[in-house]
Order: sequence, then structure tokens, then C-alpha cells
Amino acid sequence: MKRRRLATFVIALCSLVGVAGVEAAPQAASGHSRRGIELLKQGKPGEAIGQLLKAVELDPGDTNARLNLGYAYDQAGRVDEAVVHYQKVVELDPRHPIAHNNLGVLYDKKGLYDEAIRAFDTVLQLDPANVKGTENLATAKKNQAIVQTRERQLAEALSEAKAHPASPIHAYKLARFYAFYGKRDQAIEWLEKALALGFNDLGYVKVDTALASLRDDPDYRWLVRGR
Repeated sequence: MKRRRLATFVIALCSLVGVAGVEAAPQAASGHSRRGIELLKQGKPGEAIGQLLKAVELDPGDTNARLNLGYAYDQAGRVDEAVVHYQKVVELDPRHPIAHNNLGVLYDKKGLYDEAIRAFDTVLQLDPANVKGTENLATAKKNQAIVQTRERQLAEALSEAKAHPASPIHAYKLARFYAFYGKRDQAIEWLEKALALGFNDLGYVKVDTALASLRDDPDYRWLVRGR
């Protein structure tokens, strides 16, 4: 089973109220923030990061700019940096539901399911009617259950293989689980053991859907070649 993907959010820059005597730094920060948002809309997160960094440097307390900076980092594939800025938003404004939601999404992406679930629980405490928070919480719990099932199956299969070190069937079963869950190196290792122990149903090996992820692997092709 595949893990489900969750949704992060970017927010538009809040409209500025015209007030006499506004300091230059916040005005400059808002300009960088606007440009950053436009670059995000254009699908240019790398360029947006530069603008949004300038915005938060000029106005460290601007939670909107920092939230959008976190989003830009996420879109650029720089998840750890995104987490840092979302966490900073939460420090500045503990009651910011979007920041908690986006943190939860990234925790889920990193496999930190307990943290993700806590983040989405916080979203719903702050906004009980938040539909996306409800959906994300349910999805995070499903993802956690999927991973727990995977780890349990792998642990059980590994335990059985070690308890029956001369069994090609147990070695092959473990190879299948590893391949199915995308653990290529371990799958190849245990498939090689199964074949060395005498697993000789090569016709099945070549069509076994659990091994589909290995078909183009040169080590896999070497193992089944000429058998």
C-alpha cells in the first residue's frame, strides 16, 4: 500500500493599511514578500526563496512572509529548511492553524507520524471546523498504520528467515517483502540467498509481481541469467 500525500498551504500577503510614518524596513519587507509570492505563483520556488528571505531578514516578526518562505522551501524540495521556518511561525504565533497544518504535512513526509498527528490535532483544537485539518489527520493516521504494518511484516519475515537459515522458502519470502516495500539492496541480498539455498522455481521468480521493482536492476538480471 502506498502512503497518501497531504496538502500544504501558501497564504497571500495581507493588505497593508495606510498609516503615516510607517518604517522603511517593513515597507521594503512587504515588497520582497509580494515578489516572493508572485514567483511562487509562477512556479519558481528557488527564486521566491531569495525574496522571502530578504523579507524575513527585514521584518523577522512577519509570520506571513515566513510561512510562505517555508512553503517555498518545501516546493524546492528543501524540507528540513521548510520545517525550521514553519516552527518559527508557531513560536511567533502558537495559534496559527496553517503553520501547524504545514508542519504536520512535512512531519508526515519525513515519516514522523506521531509529530504529524499532534500537529493536526492542534489544527483542530484551534479550528474544529477545519475540513483540511480533519482530512490530513485521518490521512496521517492511515500512513502511520501502513508503515506500522510494513515494519511488522518485515520484522516477522526476517525473524522467520533467521529461525530457518537453511530454508529457501523463508529467504525468498523475505526477499519478496523487501522488494515490495522498495528495499532493493535487502531484496537482492535475500533473493541471492534463496537461490543459493536451492529455490529453483525461476519461472515464478521472473513473473512474481512482488519483485517488479527489481526487474531493471542489473544485480537482479545477473542473478536470474542463465538459470
